[in-house]
Amino acid sequence: MREAERLKEAILVVAEGCPYCEEMKKRLPKDKVKVLDVTKDIRAAAILRDLGVYKVPVLVTVERTEKGTELCSLDDKDLKVKCVKASPEATSEQTS
Repeated sequence: MREAERLKEAILVVAEGCPYCEEMKKRLPKDKVKVLDVTKDIRAAAILRDLGVYKVPVLVTVERTEKGTELCSLDDKDLKVKCVKASPEATSEQTS
């Protein structure tokens, strides 16, 4: 798969009642970023678990290649991008 053939997706993981999440949702383009609520969507919980992140909001990129699916987010402690291989639960479209 060439670089141009990679499928990328941006996901904002939020939680119901989170004021920081509401502010972030207002600032991001609705047509380019999918919003998943961790309290309502098992995929959102799986994404956070895979990344080892236990807070919201989190902006994640999902990249699908011939080697599999990779999740990336910015680690706010050292400001480095952290990428991990996605679990099957994180890549499913199923919601709870």
